[in-house]
Parts: sequence; C-alpha cells; structure tokens
Amino acid sequence: MTQMQPPAPGPGMPTFQPPPFYGVQPERPWSGAAITAFISSFLVCCPVVNVIVALICGFIGIANTSGGRAKGRVLAILAIPISLLTGAGEGFLGYVYYRMFEGMMGMPIQAAKIFDVSSDQLDENATAFYEKWASADLKSNVSSDEFRAWAKAVQEKTGRLIEANLEGLQPGASTPPAGAQEVIIPMNLNAKFTNGAFIVSTDLYMNPANFPDMLSLNDVTIADLNLRDFGGRSGDHEGGDAGSGEEPAAGDDSSGGKP
Repeated sequence: MTQMQPPAPGPGMPTFQPPPFYGVQPERPWSGAAITAFISSFLVCCPVVNVIVALICGFIGIANTSGGRAKGRVLAILAIPISLLTGAGEGFLGYVYYRMFEGMMGMPIQAAKIFDVSSDQLDENATAFYEKWASADLKSNVSSDEFRAWAKAVQEKTGRLIEANLEGLQPGASTPPAGAQEVIIPMNLNAKFTNGAFIVSTDLYMNPANFPDMLSLNDVTIADLNLRDFGGRSGDHEGGDAGSGEEPAAGDDSSGGKP
C-alpha cells in the first residue's frame, strides 16, 4: 500500500514555514577570571602577589565578559581599584613594620659600636648614641660628658666588645616615672669582652608615640658600673645643681667669706 504524499505547492501557493522556537535560552557562564580577580583583590595574606593576580585576572575578566558572553563583568571591574587600595595598604603596613624593625635594631647596633672600637673613637660613638637613644629622663640625670666618662670606665674594665647575646627579658622589674607614657622593658645581655664575659643589664623605654624610634635607653649597668651613678659629676645635665661648678654668690655664708 502506497502512502499518500501531500501535493506539491503549485504556482502562487504560499510556502509553509515552521513557527520560530521561543524556548529557554542557554544560561551564560560565569567568567572564572572575573571571580578570581575579585577574590584575590581582598586577600592580604599574600602581599604583592594578590595585587598582581587581581589586576591580571581583572583585565582578562573584562575581556571575557565583553558583549555579554559571560557573567561577572562588574566583579572584574571592581577588582582593579580594590586591589590597588589593598596594595597601598600592604605597602603602608610594610613600611611601618620596616621602620619599627629598623628602630628596634638600630639601638643595639649603635650601642655595640661604642665598645667594639679603640678608645680614641669611643667619644664620638658614645656621643652619637647618647643624642639619639638616651631617654629624656636619663638626659635629665646624666649629661653627655658623664655618659662618655661611664663608657670609658666600662671599656677600661672590660676591654673591647666581642659579641653579645640576649640572655633574657624581665618584664615588670621596673616601673616608669610618674606620669610617663613609656613601657619599661628590662633586658639582660650576656656580653663577651676581651677581658672576659660580663652581664649587661639595661632598662629600655618603649613609647609608640615616638615612632619609628620607639625605644630609648633609661639605664644600663656593665661590669657593676651603673650609668646613673656617674650622674651629677659634671653638672652639665638638666635638672640638677649638684657639681654644677657655680661660684657661690658674694656674701653667701656658705662660702665662709665676708661681705
């Protein structure tokens, strides 16, 4: 049995066209580069690397999402300024940490220079250390000349410094002066000199307001020679009349003279 075929359209008859398909269009995919850029822009655990990754993936994500081919264009665009701000914050924190480390390491390095040189260079190094690292309280009780005299006395007894190792911290062993904002950090060092080993006991002030030079020396004892014991000998320090060398006024009974 033969199957009936529809007649072919004759001349002037309309051609049948199927209706257009209005089904669900395929969903656009998310851009992996855009997502990676946005997440990387917030990461601070990998300084510099996160900024580089976020910038590269951000530009790739913008290119991949152009023309509506993929989703995530807004994420890719936001990742660029966010990563720049994050990088600026990381750079600032890095600078702060570097200056803190430099300030904390600068004191022991310059202190070592006082005692690991010959005596003719000691005065210059001691003066430089005193001017930069001595606390205001120390300067009010011990003058620069007295600091140099103490350093010379230490070197005469101990010889030149060979090496110094941290022996231990003793938090709370000292208290700051009344009204002071500093934190006292007592510290002992086991130092080896040419004349033997000696304990170096120091009291350090730490004041965050003095960033980056937050540390300052308040007192030190080497080979039983305490720095503050030398205070008042020259009379040049602030806040003390002892040993000032001033001549008594004329007619002063304490001079033993007559008006």
